[in-house]
Amino acid sequence: RQETMAAAVDYSTVFDELEEFFFADDFADSFEAWAKPHADKFGPDVTMESEQKLEYMEVYKEFVDMYEAKLESFVKSKELDMAAFQVACRQELSKGDSPHAFILRVIQATAEYDTFLQMMAEVAQRGQEA
Repeated sequence: RQETMAAAVDYSTVFDELEEFFFADDFADSFEAWAKPHADKFGPDVTMESEQKLEYMEVYKEFVDMYEAKLESFVKSKELDMAAFQVACRQELSKGDSPHAFILRVIQATAEYDTFLQMMAEVAQRGQEA
């Protein structure tokens, strides 16, 4: 049923709109605003090789929840079923090198822990420079 629902929607357009949504300034600004109050817990030198404090994972879980809520909000704004959207994403990712598969991999990578640590280090660095 979900695969049928996914096929009934023009996901090419949806993926184009998702890319616009993901790279929009207000999307990035919302992450920056969320990250600033947490950045001092990490500092500008945090990496995967650094000591991993328990609170890092707690903040990361908050980040993932917020990130997923933003993506779910996008899906709902397009009046799409989240499960069918996920099926369409998996189908697109299985195509390999399509432009849409690339943006979907970028979106996935953004939610990974090492990318999160890098983002927090960059926000902490900007905070020290300000």
